[in-house]
Amino acid sequence: MDRADRAAFAHVAFLVGVWAGLAPGVLVRNSAGQLDLTFRNPLYLTLAVILLVGGSALVYYPGRELAAAGAHLFTMKPGPRLVTDGWYGRIRKPQDIGTLMIAVAPAVALVEPTAWVGPLIAAVYVLLGTGLYEDRLLLETFGDEFRQYRRSVPRFVPRFR
Repeated sequence: MDRADRAAFAHVAFLVGVWAGLAPGVLVRNSAGQLDLTFRNPLYLTLAVILLVGGSALVYYPGRELAAAGAHLFTMKPGPRLVTDGWYGRIRKPQDIGTLMIAVAPAVALVEPTAWVGPLIAAVYVLLGTGLYEDRLLLETFGDEFRQYRRSVPRFVPRFR
């Protein structure tokens, strides 16, 4: 396993731990304050597993591309070059979509409505926290190259040509 694989795997493990483990563990409590892991029916559990695995893939594979290009996945500091090929040639924020999918998985699987607070927090974090800040850093670092990339590649919904 090379450095890019290790970095991407560690990043996935961290995000799954936070959004599918820690967040639901803190938020999903019954009226007595005890952890309430009451699961929905098997259809919802299957959908939750698909979201978790699919979201993990959307974090891992693009993260591997970034790590191979020299970027550090646990910081928002841009790497030495702007990655515009592979996953990033179709969509600018595949890891953000993957993170949201990971965060939604427990909410789909669990009966407790407070499980939906986790995906809401993740959405605000992805859209306002990392999204705006990361775009500003990329603009400062890569200038016109990032402006052109931003015009030609959509942020969240891929274009298939």
